[in-house]
This record gives sequence, C-alpha cells and structure tokens, in this order.
Amino acid sequence: MENQGIRLKQVIEKIGVNNIVFAEMMDITPNYVSMMISGKKKISDKIVFNITKVLPSLNPEWLETGEGEMLSTETFPELSHPFTKNKTDILNRLAKLEETQNIVQSDLLRMFRVVMDLQERIQSTEETTKQLSNKT
Repeated sequence: MENQGIRLKQVIEKIGVNNIVFAEMMDITPNYVSMMISGKKKISDKIVFNITKVLPSLNPEWLETGEGEMLSTETFPELSHPFTKNKTDILNRLAKLEETQNIVQSDLLRMFRVVMDLQERIQSTEETTKQLSNKT
C-alpha cells in the first residue's frame, strides 16, 4: 500500500497541484488523499478509475502495482487544454483562499478574545470607579 501512496504522490507532483486541489479534482476529501499517500488507506479500484478518467494518459497498472511506465505519453496532454489549465489554476487559487480564510478566522477569534478581555477590564474599572465615587 505504501508504494501505491508514493506513486500517487508522484502523480500529484507531476500534475503540479497540492493534495487539496487533487482531492477537488477527484471529488474526495483532502484527508482521504493524505491517508492514501501515507498508506493508511488503499487506493481503491474506484479511485484508480476516477484518476484515469481525469488523467487518461496515466497508466493504472503503474499506479496499482508499479509495473510499466507512469504515463503513456511524455506529459499529461489532458492538462494542456486551456479549460483544464484554468480549472487547475482556479482550484489552486481556491485552496489558497481556504488557507487564507482559516488564518483570517483564527485572527478574528483572537481579536474577539482581546475585545472581550478589554470589555471585562472596562466593566471592572467602571465598577471600581463607581464604588470609589460612592465612598466620597
């Protein structure tokens, strides 16, 4: 299984995308892609079929067993089509946007906590001020 994972990683690197974009292309989760690469999940016949449907020049026997060549041609001609290049570019940009969104959400949560802390301090200061003014 691990060798299949290594070969899958080689395919992903060869087409020039990351695991997230590859997962989108195959309509599976990025976590599942990572598990296949690490050997925790077997690359099923259905996944091999889906990969070769999207990348017909990929040799499915090579992916499954390591026998033969990776490609039936020098490159993936299906990826040179302008639509595919644009789709891949869009998927790469979406992946980067998702990463940015996660960072922004984390920053917003941190800022929210700071604001809540400041509100508690203001409230505490107001209460102290009120108590001091009542004593005088």
